[in-house]
Amino acid sequence: MGDGVTPRQHKAIESLILLGDVTSTAREVHVSRKTIYAWLKQPAFKAALAEAQQEALQSVCRQLLGLRRRAVKALGDALAREESTSNRLRAVEVWLSKLPAWLQAADLQARVAELERRVEAQNGPAQQTAPTRKR
Repeated sequence: MGDGVTPRQHKAIESLILLGDVTSTAREVHVSRKTIYAWLKQPAFKAALAEAQQEALQSVCRQLLGLRRRAVKALGDALAREESTSNRLRAVEVWLSKLPAWLQAADLQARVAELERRVEAQNGPAQQTAPTRKR
């Protein structure tokens, strides 16, 4: 794999994206939650996770863009009929209202990842510091 991430860590990354939480991922990969949290602090794991998240988000956006013709047709069909089409209209509304945010999120995530790569190339891997407590 050559990216500093083990096959088990790749499985954890996939699971984190699909399942969305550390507990389920730890169970799926047969490691402790503590291990997952430790991996989340490793630069190579964090980078691979960010890349996988970006790819997943871009995939969703491509799929949504692929639905645009059907969404517009459903909207046109609903407007042409006098009968109630609330479910179809709601689906169209969700699609139309969420797409710009998803596209913007994908763009921002890609831009942040590029900035992080540039900073890391210039300064070396970033060191994560523990949050300080206010007293």
